[in-house]
Amino acid sequence: MKRGLTIKQKERFDFIKEYIAKNGYAPTLKEIAEEFKTTNSAVYYILDALVKKEWIKREKYAERDIVII
Repeated sequence: MKRGLTIKQKERFDFIKEYIAKNGYAPTLKEIAEEFKTTNSAVYYILDALVKKEWIKREKYAERDIVII
């Protein structure tokens, strides 16, 4: 069951969802970091939380690996 998101998690999730709808593929960590003027490690932390809360899933070793659940 999906759990609620923090404000930052919701902002990143919405960005990812809109990016996929517009481009047909997921953004990279770098693209997300640039959009929110943060570091790749901060983005990784947020994505990890989204995976644990079952909002997205990720494939290892793929650059555009984010899939909305």
